[in-house]
Amino acid sequence: MTVDISLVVSFLAVAVAIFGSMVAYLSTVRMRGTVYRDELSRVELDKTRLALEADIKKMYDEIYRDRGRWEEINHLVMDAIVRQKPRDALEQEKNSVDSVRFLKSFGIDPKYIKVKPDQVFILTPLFEYELPIVNAVAVACRKVGLRAIKGDESKITGSILPVILGEIISSRFVIANLNGRNANVFYEMGIAQALGKDVIMFAHRDNVEDIPFDVAQQQIIFYRTASELHEKIGLAINQLGWSLGRSIPS
Repeated sequence: MTVDISLVVSFLAVAVAIFGSMVAYLSTVRMRGTVYRDELSRVELDKTRLALEADIKKMYDEIYRDRGRWEEINHLVMDAIVRQKPRDALEQEKNSVDSVRFLKSFGIDPKYIKVKPDQVFILTPLFEYELPIVNAVAVACRKVGLRAIKGDESKITGSILPVILGEIISSRFVIANLNGRNANVFYEMGIAQALGKDVIMFAHRDNVEDIPFDVAQQQIIFYRTASELHEKIGLAINQLGWSLGRSIPS
């Protein structure tokens, strides 16, 4: 029996072509399946994100619908509004910017407050889960000879805002914890900047999108771990030139 070589070659060529087509088809199907799964995952993530945003909005709506709860959360802002007395047009024309008037409405005269060379004031939400972060900042300050304090460390009766304003004025600079978009922290930070204080701002990397637009344009330290924040705070203090260059006991 004679085998036609050309026929065999043709057969093999056709078989290879069919096999190649099948491989290409299966690869395309697999790729489409992967793309479909990725798209499905993205859609599910979008749904989850939208649901969370809706829950957060609902929570805020519930909080701000009740005046008492709103005032409790934003008590520093409300306290300032109550104490501020309106000026007449002539007075405003003479003094377009008058920070002393604002401070005096709280019984504070900056002329009688001296800056404490080793003091730093930390603006932070006073929640227990923020304590490890605040402690990391305090340790970074101690390592360069500075003592960091926060608003809940004094025994206060009555309004806390005058005490905080006094501490801001008497501190060399201010460190602000932006986690949680706390209204009081942002309000105090704005006052500190208006009074000419240097402010070091920090926030967790997961909260990048939560930073308000105007604040996001400024230099902010973003971190993932307390140790990373500790290191970056130390560098920021040295860059400001406020380091005393010696460690103080805790």
